[in-house]
Amino acid sequence: MQNPPPITVSGQNSASVYQLTLQSASLSEIYTWAPQLAAKMRQASGLRGRQTDMQINAPQVMVIWTRPRPGAGRDAAKIQEALYGAYGTREVSVIYAPANQYSVILEVDPQYQRTPDALSKLYIARRRGH
Repeated sequence: MQNPPPITVSGQNSASVYQLTLQSASLSEIYTWAPQLAAKMRQASGLRGRQTDMQINAPQVMVIWTRPRPGAGRDAAKIQEALYGAYGTREVSVIYAPANQYSVILEVDPQYQRTPDALSKLYIARRRGH
Protein backbone atom coordinates (compact mmCIF):
# COMPACT_ATOMS: atom_id res chain seq x y z
CA MET A 1 0.00 0.00 0.00
CA GLN A 2 1.24 3.48 -0.86
CA ASN A 3 0.25 6.77 0.71
CA PRO A 4 0.80 9.37 -2.04
CA PRO A 5 1.69 12.92 -1.03
CA PRO A 6 -1.20 15.41 -1.15
CA ILE A 7 0.76 17.76 -3.37
CA THR A 8 2.69 16.29 -6.28
CA VAL A 9 4.85 18.08 -8.76
CA SER A 10 5.09 15.19 -11.21
CA GLY A 11 5.03 11.42 -11.40
CA GLN A 12 2.45 8.79 -10.65
CA ASN A 13 2.23 6.14 -7.94
CA SER A 14 0.63 2.88 -8.92
CA ALA A 15 0.48 -0.68 -7.64
CA SER A 16 -0.65 -1.91 -11.08
CA VAL A 17 1.46 -3.86 -13.52
CA TYR A 18 0.19 -1.68 -16.37
CA GLN A 19 -0.81 1.94 -16.27
CA LEU A 20 -2.17 4.34 -18.86
CA THR A 21 -1.60 8.06 -18.42
CA LEU A 22 -3.34 10.72 -20.47
CA GLN A 23 -1.54 14.01 -20.98
CA SER A 24 -2.58 17.17 -22.75
CA ALA A 25 -1.71 20.84 -22.81
CA SER A 26 -5.43 21.45 -22.41
CA LEU A 27 -7.02 20.50 -19.09
CA SER A 28 -10.48 20.77 -20.64
CA GLU A 29 -9.54 18.08 -23.20
CA ILE A 30 -8.45 15.76 -20.40
CA TYR A 31 -11.76 16.37 -18.62
CA THR A 32 -13.61 15.63 -21.86
CA TRP A 33 -11.78 12.52 -23.03
CA ALA A 34 -10.67 10.76 -19.84
CA PRO A 35 -14.19 9.79 -18.67
CA GLN A 36 -15.02 8.58 -22.19
CA LEU A 37 -11.88 6.43 -22.32
CA ALA A 38 -12.54 5.05 -18.82
CA ALA A 39 -16.11 4.12 -19.84
CA LYS A 40 -14.85 2.29 -22.94
CA MET A 41 -12.24 0.44 -20.89
CA ARG A 42 -14.89 -0.66 -18.40
CA GLN A 43 -16.83 -2.18 -21.31
CA ALA A 44 -13.79 -4.09 -22.64
CA SER A 45 -14.06 -7.75 -21.64
CA GLY A 46 -10.32 -8.51 -21.78
CA LEU A 47 -9.35 -6.04 -19.06
CA ARG A 48 -9.59 -6.74 -15.34
CA GLY A 49 -9.31 -4.39 -12.38
CA ARG A 50 -9.92 -1.25 -14.39
CA GLN A 51 -9.87 1.87 -12.29
CA THR A 52 -9.11 5.54 -12.60
CA ASP A 53 -7.53 7.98 -10.20
CA MET A 54 -8.87 11.02 -12.01
CA GLN A 55 -10.67 13.33 -9.64
CA ILE A 56 -12.62 15.81 -11.72
CA ASN A 57 -14.53 17.06 -8.70
CA ALA A 58 -11.38 17.60 -6.63
CA PRO A 59 -10.71 21.32 -6.17
CA GLN A 60 -7.71 22.65 -8.03
CA VAL A 61 -5.98 26.00 -7.99
CA MET A 62 -3.23 27.25 -10.25
CA VAL A 63 -0.82 29.53 -8.43
CA ILE A 64 1.08 31.94 -10.64
CA TRP A 65 4.06 33.47 -8.91
CA THR A 66 5.95 36.35 -10.44
CA ARG A 67 9.51 36.19 -9.23
CA PRO A 68 10.35 39.33 -7.28
CA ARG A 69 13.51 41.34 -7.72
CA PRO A 70 16.62 39.63 -6.33
CA GLY A 71 16.85 39.85 -2.57
CA ALA A 72 13.13 40.55 -2.08
CA GLY A 73 13.00 37.64 0.32
CA ARG A 74 10.49 35.07 -0.96
CA ASP A 75 11.59 32.15 -3.05
CA ALA A 76 9.84 29.18 -4.63
CA ALA A 77 10.85 26.84 -1.80
CA LYS A 78 9.20 29.10 0.81
CA ILE A 79 6.00 29.26 -1.23
CA GLN A 80 5.92 25.49 -1.72
CA GLU A 81 6.60 24.99 1.99
CA ALA A 82 3.72 27.33 2.93
CA LEU A 83 1.30 25.61 0.55
CA TYR A 84 2.28 22.17 1.81
CA GLY A 85 1.91 23.32 5.42
CA ALA A 86 -1.56 24.62 4.64
CA TYR A 87 -2.92 21.91 2.37
CA GLY A 88 -0.74 18.90 3.13
CA THR A 89 -0.35 16.86 6.28
CA ARG A 90 2.99 17.79 7.81
CA GLU A 91 4.02 15.97 10.96
CA VAL A 92 5.67 18.59 13.15
CA SER A 93 6.10 16.63 16.37
CA VAL A 94 5.31 13.40 18.16
CA ILE A 95 3.75 13.14 21.61
CA TYR A 96 5.00 10.06 23.41
CA ALA A 97 2.69 8.44 25.95
CA PRO A 98 3.48 5.39 28.10
CA ALA A 99 1.63 2.98 25.82
CA ASN A 100 1.34 4.87 22.53
CA GLN A 101 2.58 7.79 20.47
CA TYR A 102 0.60 10.50 18.74
CA SER A 103 1.63 12.51 15.68
CA VAL A 104 1.10 16.26 15.80
CA ILE A 105 -0.05 17.36 12.34
CA LEU A 106 0.18 20.92 11.04
CA GLU A 107 -2.67 21.93 8.72
CA VAL A 108 -4.98 24.82 8.00
CA ASP A 109 -8.49 24.58 9.41
CA PRO A 110 -10.54 22.70 6.77
CA GLN A 111 -12.94 25.65 6.38
CA TYR A 112 -10.01 27.57 4.86
CA GLN A 113 -9.04 24.74 2.50
CA ARG A 114 -12.23 24.82 0.42
CA THR A 115 -11.98 28.04 -1.56
CA PRO A 116 -9.20 29.79 -3.47
CA ASP A 117 -9.96 32.98 -1.53
CA ALA A 118 -8.22 31.42 1.46
CA LEU A 119 -4.87 31.62 -0.36
CA SER A 120 -4.83 35.35 0.33
CA LYS A 121 -4.82 34.58 4.06
CA LEU A 122 -1.58 32.57 3.91
CA TYR A 123 1.44 34.34 5.30
CA ILE A 124 4.75 33.50 3.68
CA ALA A 125 7.67 34.58 5.80
CA ARG A 126 10.57 36.40 4.24
CA ARG A 127 14.01 34.88 4.26
CA ARG A 128 16.08 35.80 7.30
CA GLY A 129 18.07 38.94 6.88
CA HIS A 130 15.51 40.65 4.62
